Amino acid sequence: MLYIVTGRIGSGKTTVTNYLQEKGYPVIRTDELLHLLYKDNVLKGTLISLFGENIYDVNGNPTPYLTQKITSNSMLLKMVEDITGEKLQQLVIDVFKNLQTKYDTIFLETAYPQKINVLFENLKTMTDIKILLVDKDNQKRCDCVKTRWIEKNKNKINMFNIDQLAEDYVKNFEQIQQDFNPGNVDITINNDGSISDLYNQLKEYFKL
Repeated sequence: MLYIVTGRIGSGKTTVTNYLQEKGYPVIRTDELLHLLYKDNVLKGTLISLFGENIYDVNGNPTPYLTQKITSNSMLLKMVEDITGEKLQQLVIDVFKNLQTKYDTIFLETAYPQKINVLFENLKTMTDIKILLVDKDNQKRCDCVKTRWIEKNKNKINMFNIDQLAEDYVKNFEQIQQDFNPGNVDITINNDGSISDLYNQLKEYFKL
């Protein structure tokens, strides 16, 4: 069984998958796999030609500037998705096949469930799939994303305008995810309450 854990930015997807991982379930995260792909030499050359050399550090690792560039514009995001799509699909399938030999239940965390039908169609021939949507009040989500972004960047950016930059980041991501469509949701986890409320919902559904 594959559970696709999805939700809009700031909804709490990673909080959910971290908890499930602590309980012994394996988790595949498309964001982590993308960062692995960004280190591919061929892809790295393509991205540098698009965004400049400062998207990688001296050790060849992607810098926050790469994410900032990609998430600042929906057209740029679509371009990168087109470039990485097939490789990401194969990487997810390879990781899933390996985990499937050891586990009956696997979780896949992704912010873009509408891509599943396009990129991960082959997974449907390998296992049953259920969609788990993590839902959260829009304002709470945006406040969460803003706080997280400020904490991550406070030592890199002039504090004078960091609030405005954080607001711009949230607006850009909201625009990118405006076509968010989780499809036929099997499970909805509400994340408007406390962390205990969230965990209790997961405990009840998965009998933890």
